[in-house]
Amino acid sequence: MENKIVRFAFLYDSTRCIGCNTCQIACKDIHNLEKGIWLRRVETAEWTDDRRTWWRHASHTCRHCSGAACVKACGAKAIYYQEDGAVIISPERCTGCGA
Repeated sequence: MENKIVRFAFLYDSTRCIGCNTCQIACKDIHNLEKGIWLRRVETAEWTDDRRTWWRHASHTCRHCSGAACVKACGAKAIYYQEDGAVIISPERCTGCGA
């Protein structure tokens, strides 16, 4: 029998997101991640028209793909796969090259 890596999924409804960051904290908690490492991020875009200010929140991650281009492109080997298949970025190894 072939040993398969389990990939994690996350359902996100952008019409209901209020930007509370609970999903980000829950993900960090469930994976018991070290300080500075996040598998999920919430970003907020803000813009203003003539009458009011608008916000749009987005919870996203790209850390669960099986053929991650970022892993292949990282010359410092700061981006790597964990045993569970999650893609991790090591802030200690990262040189900030943007590759």
